[in-house]
Amino acid sequence: MMSGLIWKLFVLAVLAGAVGCAANVRSVTGPAVTPCPDTVRPTPQPELARLEPNRSSTYRIDNGKGGHGTGVALSREGHILTVAHVVADADRITVNVPLGKNLSEVHEARILAVQPKDDLAVIKIDRPLEDTVILADDDEVVPGDSVYSDGYPLMFGPLLSRGYVARRDAEVRLTKSVSEGLSEEFLIRDCVIADINVAPGSSGAGLYSQRTGRLVGNLSVSLTVTHTAGEPPMYLHLFVATRIIREFLDKHGIPYLTAGGVPDTDGTE
Repeated sequence: MMSGLIWKLFVLAVLAGAVGCAANVRSVTGPAVTPCPDTVRPTPQPELARLEPNRSSTYRIDNGKGGHGTGVALSREGHILTVAHVVADADRITVNVPLGKNLSEVHEARILAVQPKDDLAVIKIDRPLEDTVILADDDEVVPGDSVYSDGYPLMFGPLLSRGYVARRDAEVRLTKSVSEGLSEEFLIRDCVIADINVAPGSSGAGLYSQRTGRLVGNLSVSLTVTHTAGEPPMYLHLFVATRIIREFLDKHGIPYLTAGGVPDTDGTE
């Protein structure tokens, strides 16, 4: 008697466990049961707008002293935007142009314009470039918006990173050492502060809106802030905003693309 009861309970347990998971199984009183999926599919990640053109527009810049940074193409005629501290006091500026399959060309570059107070510079190589970045409008992103960046950190080659805008229109006053015992203050105005993973070598890398893929900033400074010993540090990455970039480019007649896709200057330099 007991064994028969156990057998009935076992059958009921098997049927109960099968509900909702076995294909073509019908309950006694209910409709056909929906088969279980074979696998649990991950949540699709949001698309990164203009990812491939922006990656194709990103180049490694070497200063001839063992240091390097990153730059982004402004025009197909070879204009490249970077930051001033990447090319300041460089012995020889070169741009690495990838050709695919681990092949690349190295081209010498000349400086067309520098604006140290905003840490901006434009260099040019005598080679046509395939893609260019598109400069965003001033209000393209707000705090909380998702962004991404592509650069050449350390020795790893091009690396993509993602994050979000922490603050916009920020003014940050910093002190830097210029020689032994001497330092000077400088102001980064109207910058975009982003919570994103970047490393040395990424200076000059573009920051892009995930939604539109347009350039919203250029990496200038990465800060590690420690308030109290023993506490985890805070990492801040400051990007020169596109409003400042446009003012700089217009001042020197450097061509660039806007959301309308039309160069704003004649690029005579």
